[in-house]
Amino acid sequence: MKNLFKIVLIAALICASPLFADLEVPGEVNPVLATDRIEINKVGYIVEKRIDKGEVTLNLKTSDGKIFCSSDPLGIQEKFFVTPVGTKNLLIADFTGDGVDEIVTAAMLGYDRSALYIFSVDVADKKLVPLEFRHVKEKLAREFLVSDMYQEDGQDFVFSKDNSIRVLGWVYNVNGAPVGSFYYFKPAGDYYVCSKIIPVPTGDASETEP
Repeated sequence: MKNLFKIVLIAALICASPLFADLEVPGEVNPVLATDRIEINKVGYIVEKRIDKGEVTLNLKTSDGKIFCSSDPLGIQEKFFVTPVGTKNLLIADFTGDGVDEIVTAAMLGYDRSALYIFSVDVADKKLVPLEFRHVKEKLAREFLVSDMYQEDGQDFVFSKDNSIRVLGWVYNVNGAPVGSFYYFKPAGDYYVCSKIIPVPTGDASETEP
């Protein structure tokens, strides 16, 4: 009887396994999260976003699949952001207006903190160069944007049609509770600058357009 039970259980598992073949969490079986193509100086490259051992990175590959350059670790988990053409985890477009495409991606830094990156490609030095985000009033400059109000649907980072970015985050007050706010960054040549900060209007943040 025990042998018969084992045979039935094994048969059931074999039959059921195809039903769950497409249910793996991204990165658990296939480390490649997304791919796209970018052209620099009329040469095409493959952009690959991947996760290995809890580290999200970007690889730039030549047409024959060889790694041309790679980013430093970007985060620990997949992250999406919102654009005029839909929700993305990787996007190739010209954000600086110089006629050359950049690479945009995002990753989680922790359970409620996420980062958005925009990279240009330095072909001569074989490296990805992050665009700088500046907050003039606070005298801050970073190589990525940070949101500490994680939104699963990507609404913590929203691109508008003019390539400006709305970031959802907290404004911390010395004598009061933190206030959920929208930080707006606009392109200024080869970097981005914070143009304004406004409290999130009452209601769902996703209902407010940038």
